[in-house]
Amino acid sequence: MLYHASKIGGIPVLFTKKHPAFPLPVLFATSDPNYALAMTYGSGDMLAVSYGIEKGTGKRKLYIDEIKKGTLSLLKKKASLYTLKNEEFKQDARFKKEEYLALTEQTVLGEKKIENVYEELQRRGVKLIPYTEVMSSLESRDKDPLNVFIKNQNNRFRTMKR
Repeated sequence: MLYHASKIGGIPVLFTKKHPAFPLPVLFATSDPNYALAMTYGSGDMLAVSYGIEKGTGKRKLYIDEIKKGTLSLLKKKASLYTLKNEEFKQDARFKKEEYLALTEQTVLGEKKIENVYEELQRRGVKLIPYTEVMSSLESRDKDPLNVFIKNQNNRFRTMKR
């Protein structure tokens, strides 16, 4: 099974749409339901969604870093987590290994309604990092904060400053 999350509930069929990093309209899905939920309310200049290795445990964890102060609150809304067959989906080297894409519309197999994405992600063990702790969190994941790039609305990259 693959997962796709949306702010909109009750969708029977998910359609492809244009994405700046891909030449054709595409539908994204993921093998990680937490990643799907994290992406519901965006990534880029507001929130950065990524995987990191937790120091001490060595476990791979999903992190959501608050890039703009106060934007973790965007996740305190409803969403629907959809399940899809993975037959039509393919991986692409330009994206994370958990991300899959399809070039055709996909019928939804199931839907789980989430009342509060923030609380659900917190319950599932996703690391939600507030703005004031992003730099120290990046360092704890052995990432140099000065070399972390964040995509802006124009799909260009800038370096995060201390």
